[in-house]
Amino acid sequence: PYFTEESVEKEKGIITEEIMMYQDDPEWIVQDEMQKMIFNNHPMKKDIAGDVSDIITITKDDLYKCYNTFYNPNNMGLVVGGNIDRDELFTMIRNNESLKQKQNYGVIKTKEIHEELAVCKKYENLELEKIMIPKLGYTLKLSLKDYPKDDYYKINLYIGIMINVAFGSASIFREKGLKENYFTKLVVERTIVDDMLIIEFWAETYRGQELVELINETLDKLKTLITKDDLERNKKVWISSGVMASDNIQASISIIIASIIKHNKILADRIKIVKSLNYEELFKYINILKHDNTATLIAKPKK
Repeated sequence: PYFTEESVEKEKGIITEEIMMYQDDPEWIVQDEMQKMIFNNHPMKKDIAGDVSDIITITKDDLYKCYNTFYNPNNMGLVVGGNIDRDELFTMIRNNESLKQKQNYGVIKTKEIHEELAVCKKYENLELEKIMIPKLGYTLKLSLKDYPKDDYYKINLYIGIMINVAFGSASIFREKGLKENYFTKLVVERTIVDDMLIIEFWAETYRGQELVELINETLDKLKTLITKDDLERNKKVWISSGVMASDNIQASISIIIASIIKHNKILADRIKIVKSLNYEELFKYINILKHDNTATLIAKPKK
Protein backbone atom coordinates (compact mmCIF):
# COMPACT_ATOMS: atom_id res chain seq x y z
CA PRO A 1 0.00 0.00 0.00
CA TYR A 2 1.00 3.63 -0.49
CA PHE A 3 -0.67 6.21 1.77
CA THR A 4 -0.18 9.96 1.90
CA GLU A 5 -1.71 12.52 4.24
CA GLU A 6 -3.61 13.94 1.25
CA SER A 7 -5.07 10.57 0.13
CA VAL A 8 -6.06 9.71 3.71
CA GLU A 9 -7.82 13.06 4.19
CA LYS A 10 -9.68 12.61 0.90
CA GLU A 11 -10.81 9.11 1.91
CA LYS A 12 -12.01 10.38 5.30
CA GLY A 13 -14.47 12.66 3.48
CA ILE A 14 -15.76 9.79 1.33
CA ILE A 15 -16.25 7.44 4.32
CA THR A 16 -17.92 10.19 6.36
CA GLU A 17 -20.41 10.71 3.51
CA GLU A 18 -21.10 6.95 3.44
CA ILE A 19 -21.75 6.88 7.19
CA MET A 20 -24.13 9.85 6.91
CA MET A 21 -25.88 8.14 4.00
CA TYR A 22 -26.50 4.99 6.07
CA GLN A 23 -27.82 7.12 8.95
CA ASP A 24 -30.52 8.32 6.55
CA ASP A 25 -31.59 4.75 5.68
CA PRO A 26 -34.49 3.42 7.87
CA GLU A 27 -33.50 -0.23 7.33
CA TRP A 28 -29.97 0.47 8.51
CA ILE A 29 -31.14 2.57 11.45
CA VAL A 30 -33.40 -0.14 12.90
CA GLN A 31 -30.78 -2.88 12.42
CA ASP A 32 -28.06 -0.73 13.99
CA GLU A 33 -30.33 0.17 16.91
CA MET A 34 -31.15 -3.50 17.45
CA GLN A 35 -27.44 -4.40 17.74
CA LYS A 36 -27.12 -1.75 20.46
CA MET A 37 -30.12 -3.26 22.26
CA ILE A 38 -28.82 -6.85 22.08
CA PHE A 39 -25.20 -6.39 23.13
CA ASN A 40 -23.76 -4.77 26.25
CA ASN A 41 -20.05 -4.41 25.48
CA HIS A 42 -19.42 -6.77 22.56
CA PRO A 43 -17.86 -5.23 19.40
CA MET A 44 -21.02 -6.34 17.53
CA LYS A 45 -22.68 -3.41 19.30
CA LYS A 46 -20.73 -0.92 17.19
CA ASP A 47 -21.33 -0.05 13.54
CA ILE A 48 -18.52 -1.65 11.52
CA ALA A 49 -17.86 1.67 9.74
CA GLY A 50 -17.28 3.43 13.07
CA ASP A 51 -18.40 6.91 14.03
CA VAL A 52 -17.44 10.08 12.19
CA SER A 53 -15.44 11.05 15.31
CA ASP A 54 -13.42 7.83 14.89
CA ILE A 55 -12.73 8.43 11.21
CA ILE A 56 -11.35 11.97 11.52
CA THR A 57 -8.58 10.90 13.95
CA ILE A 58 -7.07 8.25 11.63
CA THR A 59 -3.58 8.93 10.24
CA LYS A 60 -1.55 7.27 7.51
CA ASP A 61 0.67 5.78 10.24
CA ASP A 62 -2.41 4.07 11.72
CA LEU A 63 -3.16 2.54 8.32
CA TYR A 64 0.41 1.28 7.85
CA LYS A 65 0.39 -0.21 11.37
CA CYS A 66 -2.94 -1.93 10.69
CA TYR A 67 -1.72 -3.27 7.34
CA ASN A 68 1.61 -4.57 8.65
CA THR A 69 0.01 -6.19 11.70
CA PHE A 70 -2.88 -8.00 10.05
CA TYR A 71 -2.05 -8.29 6.34
CA ASN A 72 0.87 -10.68 6.63
CA PRO A 73 1.28 -14.41 5.91
CA ASN A 74 1.13 -15.37 9.61
CA ASN A 75 -2.45 -14.11 9.72
CA MET A 76 -3.66 -15.40 6.36
CA GLY A 77 -5.14 -18.49 4.83
CA LEU A 78 -5.07 -19.28 1.12
CA VAL A 79 -7.71 -21.43 -0.55
CA VAL A 80 -7.23 -22.24 -4.25
CA GLY A 81 -9.60 -24.19 -6.46
CA GLY A 82 -9.64 -25.17 -10.11
CA ASN A 83 -7.57 -27.04 -12.67
CA ILE A 84 -4.17 -26.38 -11.08
CA ASP A 85 -0.88 -28.19 -10.48
CA ARG A 86 -0.57 -28.45 -6.69
CA ASP A 87 3.25 -28.74 -6.60
CA GLU A 88 3.68 -25.85 -9.02
CA LEU A 89 1.40 -23.70 -6.86
CA PHE A 90 3.36 -24.40 -3.65
CA THR A 91 6.67 -23.73 -5.41
CA MET A 92 5.32 -20.39 -6.62
CA ILE A 93 4.26 -19.44 -3.09
CA ARG A 94 7.53 -20.51 -1.44
CA ASN A 95 9.57 -18.57 -4.02
CA ASN A 96 7.54 -15.37 -3.74
CA GLU A 97 10.03 -12.67 -2.71
CA SER A 98 7.48 -10.22 -1.29
CA LEU A 99 6.14 -12.90 1.05
CA LYS A 100 9.67 -13.82 2.18
CA GLN A 101 10.42 -10.21 3.04
CA LYS A 102 7.35 -9.77 5.21
CA GLN A 103 8.26 -9.10 8.81
CA ASN A 104 7.00 -11.69 11.29
CA TYR A 105 4.73 -9.87 13.73
CA GLY A 106 4.01 -13.05 15.67
CA VAL A 107 0.66 -14.41 16.74
CA ILE A 108 -2.03 -11.77 16.97
CA LYS A 109 -3.68 -11.86 20.39
CA THR A 110 -7.45 -11.75 20.35
CA LYS A 111 -9.01 -9.66 23.09
CA GLU A 112 -11.31 -11.62 25.37
CA ILE A 113 -14.85 -10.27 25.38
CA HIS A 114 -16.96 -10.77 28.48
CA GLU A 115 -20.51 -10.29 27.24
CA GLU A 116 -23.46 -10.66 29.58
CA LEU A 117 -26.19 -12.96 28.35
CA ALA A 118 -28.95 -10.49 29.31
CA VAL A 119 -29.85 -8.06 26.52
CA CYS A 120 -28.76 -4.46 27.05
CA LYS A 121 -32.23 -3.02 26.44
CA LYS A 122 -35.55 -4.85 26.24
CA TYR A 123 -37.83 -2.31 24.51
CA GLU A 124 -37.43 0.61 22.14
CA ASN A 125 -39.88 2.74 20.17
CA LEU A 126 -38.67 4.85 17.24
CA GLU A 127 -40.30 7.34 14.93
CA LEU A 128 -38.62 7.41 11.53
CA GLU A 129 -39.05 9.33 8.32
CA LYS A 130 -39.10 7.53 4.97
CA ILE A 131 -41.13 4.53 6.18
CA MET A 132 -44.77 3.91 5.33
CA ILE A 133 -45.45 0.69 7.26
CA PRO A 134 -44.29 0.21 10.89
CA LYS A 135 -41.33 -2.16 11.33
CA LEU A 136 -40.78 -4.73 14.06
CA GLY A 137 -37.47 -6.13 15.20
CA TYR A 138 -37.68 -8.96 17.74
CA THR A 139 -34.50 -10.77 18.86
CA LEU A 140 -33.80 -13.81 21.02
CA LYS A 141 -30.37 -13.85 22.70
CA LEU A 142 -29.69 -17.47 23.65
CA SER A 143 -26.86 -19.24 25.47
CA LEU A 144 -24.77 -22.08 24.01
CA LYS A 145 -22.16 -22.12 26.78
CA ASP A 146 -23.34 -25.52 28.07
CA TYR A 147 -22.48 -27.17 24.74
CA PRO A 148 -19.04 -28.01 23.23
CA LYS A 149 -17.94 -25.58 20.51
CA ASP A 150 -17.36 -28.53 18.18
CA ASP A 151 -21.13 -29.14 18.27
CA TYR A 152 -22.08 -25.59 17.26
CA TYR A 153 -22.33 -26.44 13.56
CA LYS A 154 -24.67 -29.36 14.24
CA ILE A 155 -26.70 -27.34 16.76
CA ASN A 156 -27.09 -24.56 14.20
CA LEU A 157 -28.48 -27.12 11.73
CA TYR A 158 -31.02 -28.37 14.26
CA ILE A 159 -32.07 -24.81 15.14
CA GLY A 160 -32.38 -24.06 11.41
CA ILE A 161 -34.80 -26.98 11.00
CA MET A 162 -36.88 -25.79 13.96
CA ILE A 163 -37.04 -22.25 12.57
CA ASN A 164 -37.93 -23.49 9.07
CA VAL A 165 -40.73 -25.71 10.35
CA ALA A 166 -42.14 -23.12 12.77
CA PHE A 167 -41.76 -19.92 10.71
CA GLY A 168 -40.82 -20.94 7.15
CA SER A 169 -42.72 -20.31 3.92
CA ALA A 170 -44.82 -23.49 4.33
CA SER A 171 -45.53 -23.04 8.06
CA ILE A 172 -48.94 -22.67 9.73
CA PHE A 173 -47.54 -19.56 11.43
CA ARG A 174 -46.82 -17.80 8.13
CA GLU A 175 -50.17 -18.78 6.65
CA LYS A 176 -52.01 -17.46 9.73
CA GLY A 177 -49.83 -14.32 9.88
CA LEU A 178 -50.54 -13.32 6.28
CA LYS A 179 -54.21 -14.33 6.30
CA GLU A 180 -55.01 -12.43 9.52
CA ASN A 181 -52.79 -9.42 8.68
CA TYR A 182 -50.26 -9.93 11.45
CA PHE A 183 -47.56 -8.88 8.97
CA THR A 184 -47.02 -8.10 5.30
CA LYS A 185 -43.39 -9.19 5.29
CA LEU A 186 -41.37 -11.43 7.63
CA VAL A 187 -37.69 -12.43 7.64
CA VAL A 188 -35.97 -14.64 10.23
CA GLU A 189 -32.17 -14.58 10.59
CA ARG A 190 -29.84 -16.45 12.92
CA THR A 191 -26.15 -16.25 13.75
CA ILE A 192 -23.75 -17.57 16.37
CA VAL A 193 -21.66 -14.94 18.18
CA ASP A 194 -19.06 -16.51 20.51
CA ASP A 195 -21.15 -18.76 22.81
CA MET A 196 -24.47 -17.05 22.01
CA LEU A 197 -27.13 -17.84 19.43
CA ILE A 198 -28.86 -14.73 18.08
CA ILE A 199 -32.22 -15.16 16.30
CA GLU A 200 -33.78 -12.04 14.76
CA PHE A 201 -37.34 -11.62 13.47
CA TRP A 202 -37.88 -8.64 11.14
CA ALA A 203 -41.37 -7.73 10.01
CA GLU A 204 -43.47 -5.01 8.45
CA THR A 205 -46.56 -4.94 10.63
CA TYR A 206 -49.30 -2.81 12.14
CA ARG A 207 -49.67 -5.36 14.97
CA GLY A 208 -46.15 -5.44 16.40
CA GLN A 209 -46.85 -6.50 19.97
CA GLU A 210 -49.47 -9.04 18.89
CA LEU A 211 -46.97 -10.52 16.44
CA VAL A 212 -44.41 -10.88 19.24
CA GLU A 213 -47.00 -12.79 21.28
CA LEU A 214 -47.78 -15.03 18.29
CA ILE A 215 -44.05 -15.78 17.82
CA ASN A 216 -43.72 -16.69 21.51
CA GLU A 217 -46.79 -18.94 21.36
CA THR A 218 -45.30 -20.75 18.36
CA LEU A 219 -41.97 -21.23 20.16
CA ASP A 220 -43.82 -22.71 23.14
CA LYS A 221 -45.50 -25.27 20.83
CA LEU A 222 -42.34 -26.36 18.99
CA LYS A 223 -42.40 -29.89 20.41
CA THR A 224 -45.83 -30.52 18.89
CA LEU A 225 -45.05 -28.85 15.54
CA ILE A 226 -42.01 -30.80 14.36
CA THR A 227 -42.41 -34.30 12.90
CA LYS A 228 -39.88 -36.83 11.65
CA ASP A 229 -41.03 -36.07 8.10
CA ASP A 230 -40.18 -32.37 8.63
CA LEU A 231 -36.68 -33.33 9.74
CA GLU A 232 -36.07 -35.67 6.80
CA ARG A 233 -37.44 -33.16 4.28
CA ASN A 234 -35.08 -30.43 5.52
CA LYS A 235 -32.14 -32.83 5.49
CA LYS A 236 -32.80 -33.70 1.84
CA VAL A 237 -32.92 -30.02 0.87
CA TRP A 238 -29.57 -29.33 2.58
CA ILE A 239 -27.91 -32.44 1.15
CA SER A 240 -28.99 -31.53 -2.39
CA SER A 241 -27.73 -27.96 -1.86
CA GLY A 242 -24.39 -29.32 -0.65
CA VAL A 243 -24.06 -31.58 -3.67
CA MET A 244 -24.88 -28.70 -6.05
CA ALA A 245 -22.35 -26.43 -4.30
CA SER A 246 -19.64 -29.08 -4.68
CA ASP A 247 -19.95 -28.71 -8.46
CA ASN A 248 -19.19 -24.97 -8.24
CA ILE A 249 -15.55 -24.04 -7.61
CA GLN A 250 -16.27 -20.56 -6.24
CA ALA A 251 -19.01 -21.88 -3.93
CA SER A 252 -16.70 -24.62 -2.65
CA ILE A 253 -13.95 -22.09 -1.89
CA SER A 254 -16.41 -19.79 -0.10
CA ILE A 255 -17.70 -22.70 2.03
CA ILE A 256 -14.15 -23.67 3.04
CA ILE A 257 -13.22 -20.07 3.94
CA ALA A 258 -16.41 -19.64 5.97
CA SER A 259 -15.68 -22.93 7.73
CA ILE A 260 -12.18 -21.79 8.72
CA ILE A 261 -13.43 -18.42 9.98
CA LYS A 262 -16.42 -19.75 11.91
CA HIS A 263 -15.06 -23.08 13.19
CA ASN A 264 -11.27 -22.67 12.92
CA LYS A 265 -11.12 -25.83 10.81
CA ILE A 266 -12.33 -27.25 7.51
CA LEU A 267 -15.61 -29.14 7.85
CA ALA A 268 -14.91 -31.75 5.20
CA ASP A 269 -17.85 -33.92 6.25
CA ARG A 270 -20.70 -31.40 6.16
CA ILE A 271 -23.08 -33.70 4.26
CA LYS A 272 -22.21 -36.57 6.59
CA ILE A 273 -23.15 -34.34 9.57
CA VAL A 274 -26.48 -33.46 7.94
CA LYS A 275 -27.22 -37.16 7.31
CA SER A 276 -26.51 -37.92 11.00
CA LEU A 277 -29.22 -35.56 12.28
CA ASN A 278 -31.98 -37.52 14.01
CA TYR A 279 -35.35 -36.87 15.59
CA GLU A 280 -34.35 -37.88 19.13
CA GLU A 281 -31.29 -35.62 19.22
CA LEU A 282 -33.30 -32.69 17.84
CA PHE A 283 -35.37 -32.64 21.04
CA LYS A 284 -32.16 -32.42 23.05
CA TYR A 285 -31.69 -28.89 21.68
CA ILE A 286 -35.29 -27.73 21.45
CA ASN A 287 -35.18 -26.04 24.87
CA ILE A 288 -32.52 -23.63 23.59
CA LEU A 289 -35.29 -21.66 21.88
CA LYS A 290 -36.64 -19.77 24.87
CA HIS A 291 -38.10 -16.26 24.87
CA ASP A 292 -37.13 -15.02 28.32
CA ASN A 293 -34.21 -12.89 27.08
CA THR A 294 -35.38 -10.74 24.19
CA ALA A 295 -35.17 -7.27 22.66
CA THR A 296 -38.18 -5.66 20.91
CA LEU A 297 -37.90 -2.66 18.60
CA ILE A 298 -40.92 -1.00 16.99
CA ALA A 299 -40.33 1.73 14.41
CA LYS A 300 -43.30 3.83 13.28
CA PRO A 301 -43.64 6.50 10.59
CA LYS A 302 -42.85 9.96 11.90
CA LYS A 303 -46.01 12.07 12.14
